[in-house]
Amino acid sequence: MKNLKVLLLGVLILLGAAACKNPTTEQEATTKAPQPVDSLMMSKDTVDARLADIMNGYVMLMRQQLLTDTTVLKTIAQTQNVIQDIEQNKIDQAKSDLQNLIGKLEVYLTKNPQSALVPVDVSYRRIETVDNIDTVRALAKTIKKAVNDGYYQVAKDMIGLMTSEMVISTAYIPVAGYLEGLKYAAAMLDDGMVDQAMVLMQQTLSSVVVTTVSIPLPVLKAQIYIDEAARLYAVNHEDVEHVLNLLDNADYQLRLAEEMGYGKRDKEYKDLYKAIKEIKRAVKAKEESTEKFNALKDELKQFKDRLFPVVKKSGK
Repeated sequence: MKNLKVLLLGVLILLGAAACKNPTTEQEATTKAPQPVDSLMMSKDTVDARLADIMNGYVMLMRQQLLTDTTVLKTIAQTQNVIQDIEQNKIDQAKSDLQNLIGKLEVYLTKNPQSALVPVDVSYRRIETVDNIDTVRALAKTIKKAVNDGYYQVAKDMIGLMTSEMVISTAYIPVAGYLEGLKYAAAMLDDGMVDQAMVLMQQTLSSVVVTTVSIPLPVLKAQIYIDEAARLYAVNHEDVEHVLNLLDNADYQLRLAEEMGYGKRDKEYKDLYKAIKEIKRAVKAKEESTEKFNALKDELKQFKDRLFPVVKKSGK
């Protein structure tokens, strides 16, 4: 299996290289892959800085949901007192402190049933293994062959390669699970299982639950290009080439996202393609296009929030 995986990965590399040289593969004979724009009139550093601004905005929004009342964290920290009691062979004191701690957590959860899982930290990371449609199509073809040949685990690993996204991670303290762990530790102490109780408390103290939300990088890049195109065109209707370049790049990024399976193919993207096409026509004619740009930006935002929500609305 390992050798086959290496072989298939080698085939993928060859397919990707061939696709770059000759985009008319068997799959593309019926549907030719959109080709990347020759250049982007926007530096990589600028794009990366704006991506960071967008993601920091998301993180700040999500940090508003983090725990502000630190009472429960201070209570959980008292587990260290129980561990110290055990280390000093004060078993009766450890039992008393542990029962007191369990009681405090039970009261807290009774008063705050929604806080069984408490968010305490938010961060994000970038994962980008594919950045062009030709490679996506070559990869998809190799994945299908692996599935058809019955090599499902190889296909699973290859699907993981088809990734281009920002991943937001939220860390939670599992208060309810923590309480259950302490109850088991208390039972162990009562049964004289001192060492086991200490190990369980240490494990419980370090337990964290992490959830993730992913936003496709191509969609975020399209947002940046559209915003910049709108800004430039509002300043100077004569800078047509630059504006069209940005719109072409935005269109390509959305098509890349669609090819990678971010969202529903054809249905969710066609209105965005149509709107970009209409704006390009207006820009070439040097027409006033503020309303068209605003409508496109709103449509892209709604599309992104609907398919890739970062923060759930209250009551939902």
